[in-house]
Amino acid sequence: MTRERLDGLPMHALLELSRKESLEVDYDLPRDELIGELFEAFEEDRRERESLNNLIVKMEQSKFAGLSDDKPEPTVADMDPRIPESYDENRISLVLRDPTWALAIWEVKRKDQKVSGQDYEFRGYGLKVMEHPHHVDALPDPAAKAVFLIPIPQALGTRYIHLPTPGRWYSLELHVLHDRETRFLRRSLLIFSPKELPANPLDRKGLGLHHKRMLELSGARACETNVKLPVSSQESLTVAAIPQRIGGFDDPEASA
Repeated sequence: MTRERLDGLPMHALLELSRKESLEVDYDLPRDELIGELFEAFEEDRRERESLNNLIVKMEQSKFAGLSDDKPEPTVADMDPRIPESYDENRISLVLRDPTWALAIWEVKRKDQKVSGQDYEFRGYGLKVMEHPHHVDALPDPAAKAVFLIPIPQALGTRYIHLPTPGRWYSLELHVLHDRETRFLRRSLLIFSPKELPANPLDRKGLGLHHKRMLELSGARACETNVKLPVSSQESLTVAAIPQRIGGFDDPEASA
C-alpha cells in the first residue's frame, strides 16, 4: 500500500484499515497522522514478509548445498551435438542390411597405428569374414571357418561385405597384415543372416489359406518383379488390387 493511495481514501476507509491492522487510534486523530501510522504499519508488515521469505530461501539452499558441486548446468550452446569421427580405440562392428549384405565399421587406435607403421613388414589391415555353423555364447568359435580376407589400406572406415551363405552366423575380425603373418586386433559380435524368402509371396512356408487370400487381395504378388502372372490375373490386379501411389493435391501425376 503506497502513501499516495492512502491519501485518496476517505476517512471511514482509513478507520476500517486501522481496525484490520489492529491499530489503536483516536477518532479525533488528524487525517495526516492517521495516514502516517497506517503507512508505517504496512511498511513493517512488508519488511517482516521479506525477512521471512529470505529465511525460507536460505534454509532450502543450505538443505541442498551438499548435493551440488557448484558447477553450472551446461547449456545447449556448450554442448557439441556432433558425433566424433574417431573414438581412438580398436573396434569393429558388423551390421546386417539384408540376407546377403552387411555393413562393416572398424577403427584402429593411434598407438597401434604408430607401432605398426614402424614395422618394415607392415602391409596394412584386413577384415577376415568368419562363418559359424551355429550360434555360440563365447568367441572365438573353434568350429568357425575363415571365408575370405579383405585387405583394407585405412585404419578407420566402413564398407559393405557380401555374406556368401544365407542362413548362417557370421562375425568379422580386424587384423594387422604383415609379410609373413597377421596379428589379431578385434572381433565383432555374431550376426545371423536369414534365409532369403521365395520371390513369390504365396510360396512362403507356413501360410494358411487365410494368409494366402490376404496376399492375393493386397496385390503383393503383383509387386514382385520375378513373378510372371497370367494375362487375366494381370488385368484384374491392375484394376482392383495393385495399391495406387498417393500424392499431394498439387502433384499432377498423383491426380491424373
